[in-house]
Amino acid sequence: MRKVVLGLIGGLLILSGAIAMFFGALLVGVFGGDGRIDTDPVRINSTATALSSDIARINAGLPSGFEFAQVYISATSVSGKDVFVGVGPARDVLSYLAGVPYDVVADVSGRPGDEDSITLRRVRGEGTPPAPSAEAFWVQQSSGSGRQDITWPITSGQYLFVVMNADGSPNVDVQATVGISAPWLFSAGLGAVIAGLALIILGAVSLFFGFRKGKNRPELVYATPGSVIANDEATANRPSYVANPPVTAGEAAAEPAQSPPREADESAP
Repeated sequence: MRKVVLGLIGGLLILSGAIAMFFGALLVGVFGGDGRIDTDPVRINSTATALSSDIARINAGLPSGFEFAQVYISATSVSGKDVFVGVGPARDVLSYLAGVPYDVVADVSGRPGDEDSITLRRVRGEGTPPAPSAEAFWVQQSSGSGRQDITWPITSGQYLFVVMNADGSPNVDVQATVGISAPWLFSAGLGAVIAGLALIILGAVSLFFGFRKGKNRPELVYATPGSVIANDEATANRPSYVANPPVTAGEAAAEPAQSPPREADESAP
């Protein structure tokens, strides 16, 4: 029974350790030492006034002061116009884009750089918005020529990411990259690898003690009543005496009388 229990414990420890090592190595390999992963640059060309993401509904429930992750967005204008990149509360962004034709980036697939890999969903409108940088509701924003980047720490709420021409004009043509960074993921992955290795070692030790052969125990000899066990050589070699059985009256009468021994004749020469 003991071997079975130790074997089960050892097997479970080794399995748990292998799973922990697999996912830990996956985190370390994907996010690297800085805990960051970026998409390949993708070109998005639209006749609309703005490009937006789907609404990001985040309900992290994180403790105050804890930074779960950061989102990185960069955009470079292909047409040479100044570009704007921003993120803001979904309700304020939708109010700003109301009545304005814009495209929602619904899906990005296929080969990087291939415009056919982008799926856009058009929201119809005819208006022209004011310059986005003049609005005060943006949580993070960046505008100007060349590459523009924003870094947004993830917080609970509903948010929209927007890429536009800096002056709010239509025909947005940019090359964009999105990334996410969580520095603690590298430490968590490394810790999972170390913990998994420790579990595998403990499981191997448990299996070793469970299936190793035990030493042969000496057999105990129990004496039964009436048995004689010689403790030493003197006792073993000691002669045994058997008492003469009692003589009955009939046996005594049948036996011939023995004459007493004759005394020696003192006068004999």
